[in-house]
Amino acid sequence: MRKNTAPMWARGLTKYALFAYIGTLVYMIVRPFVGLPFVLAILIFSTLSFFLFALGHAYITWGARSTLRFLVISVVVSLVFEGVGVMTGWVYGPYHYGNTLGPKVFGLVPVLIPIAWFMMLYTAHTVVEWLGRGLSMPQTRSVQVWLSLLAAFATTAWDLVMDPMMVQHSHWVWEKRGAYFGIPVHNFFGWLLTTFTIYLLFRWAEGWRSPPHRDRPTRFDAWPAVAYAATWLGDSILAWEVGLTGPAVVGFLAMGGFALLGVGYLGKTIDD
Repeated sequence: MRKNTAPMWARGLTKYALFAYIGTLVYMIVRPFVGLPFVLAILIFSTLSFFLFALGHAYITWGARSTLRFLVISVVVSLVFEGVGVMTGWVYGPYHYGNTLGPKVFGLVPVLIPIAWFMMLYTAHTVVEWLGRGLSMPQTRSVQVWLSLLAAFATTAWDLVMDPMMVQHSHWVWEKRGAYFGIPVHNFFGWLLTTFTIYLLFRWAEGWRSPPHRDRPTRFDAWPAVAYAATWLGDSILAWEVGLTGPAVVGFLAMGGFALLGVGYLGKTIDD
């Protein structure tokens, strides 16, 4: 059990980072209907605000040590997998990044990419952790492995709707057209491998136990579920708006179960 000793300003910044992220989703959704321009900076700001929310929430909920472990493992592993993937095509299929997402690490992977990995990895992890606690699962290694696999699916579900949109905007390019709306199915197995590896390494580093948490969750604890649900609805609508109806439907269904599960636990929280 962990007591919440974080200062109010830290909670406030975390809350406003979440509001900023949701605000960018609303902007991108209403933009075509009111004649607002598409600004690449909005996408970058959206990613950074989501990242800051996830980082702040992890720090307040888990403490500095567990947060640093998860951040380092997420960034290092995702960069290694992405770098090998870009150079060889082995991990996700043959692809390369365009020049729209800013500076790249070793000229291969934009700095923004490991940031995006972390934000969604943490959010999906938290939603799945709620499932484990809700079912009163024991703190055994086998349970931790299964929760890692489930969280990997929750994270990969996002890519089913996100990847086609990023390709449409030329943020990255698939060098061979694949079976999933132009994206290689290989890519999603690569996502599962990447995320499962990160979750397993983190749980191993934590001694095969879940990170610190309160026995009686508060509304603050449930904010990652709100972020996951906002991403689910926002990206599904955005994909539909740009004509990617298939990915919109698949992503809506794939993320929907996890999103509704997370939001459903809001009713079991207590006031902060």
